[in-house]
Amino acid sequence: AEGRVEKTVRVDLQKNRHPMFDYLIASGDGIKAEDPDTLLRGDIYTIGNITMQGATVIGNATATGSVINTGTITGEITEGAEELPFPQLDREYWEAKANLVIEGDLWVQNNPSYPVQGVVYVKGWVKLSNSTLVGPGTIVAESWIKVEEQCQVGTSLENAVSLSSDYLSAGEGDPAILVEGTAENSSEMWGALWAPRGEIKVEWATIHGTIVCGHQHKIETGSGVILEYADIPGDSLPSQYVVDWWEE
Repeated sequence: AEGRVEKTVRVDLQKNRHPMFDYLIASGDGIKAEDPDTLLRGDIYTIGNITMQGATVIGNATATGSVINTGTITGEITEGAEELPFPQLDREYWEAKANLVIEGDLWVQNNPSYPVQGVVYVKGWVKLSNSTLVGPGTIVAESWIKVEEQCQVGTSLENAVSLSSDYLSAGEGDPAILVEGTAENSSEMWGALWAPRGEIKVEWATIHGTIVCGHQHKIETGSGVILEYADIPGDSLPSQYVVDWWEE
């Protein structure tokens, strides 16, 4: 016999930040740190393998594959972990949410105080050179993002500036987001780096925040990198809804 059953339920949904942003680094295709001077303060997670060649992780290391550690990991090492879903960037959502939409590219150069308030949506690429960006806010780009020449991206936890790119990396060496300085003039950032379809590369920089990328995250020898987890406030990061209460 055929029939239809109807049921009424009441549900309370709670909006939470996507759990990938609770890691210092979350990578969809491996984490490799070759520089013995690299310091990572926070937990790291990857789909694939983690390779620590002299680097120091003050936190836990979790991989769906293996963890090769010739450096220092102070917390728990977990291999063969569950594969977790990564957040994807919804262009229409972020463009609709934007306080400012830039139809082309954005190049901020030699600017001592460039304001980023709310969401700035860029339909091209973003280049930041020798400038200070003041939040709180986030820049979302459809193409690549490059930070270079002694930049200060965000000035504190309260004035953080996050960077998100929907660029599709062709492979290693074609990063969606590149943050770099020099040994003499390193860059610093308060905020999140998010590239769901690409690689993120950091050289000669200090990052206070979180890094989430769909491809590999690699720190090469001589990169001078310090990464420190920070709980970035505000709604500049992807959220998901979870069931807080259910009644039939």
